Amino acid sequence: MTIELTDTDADVRPGMTSAVNIVVNQLSSVLLVENRAVRLSKGQRIVYVLRNGTLTTTPITLGAISDTSSEITSGDVQEGDLVVLNPPVTFIPPTGGSSSPFTGGR
Repeated sequence: MTIELTDTDADVRPGMTSAVNIVVNQLSSVLLVENRAVRLSKGQRIVYVLRNGTLTTTPITLGAISDTSSEITSGDVQEGDLVVLNPPVTFIPPTGGSSSPFTGGR
């Protein structure tokens, strides 16, 4: 994106660069989740929430999205819930046996 300065002073010279943030919308009193916690499963956005020691898949609907976080507009997620960023992957051995990904070979 290029931004043009129309009324510059003597301190601004050709070839100078700058980093800018352009705020297009500012929200308050919303529930946010880190983008890396949001997954896509069967066309539905979900997050994993840890409740009473159990990992629960929770469908959500997103509103505004930034580079790092997103607004949750609906879903069974409340302020203070423990959202899991990297849920464990279920490991199924090809010939049965232990389901732990940390178990050695036979």
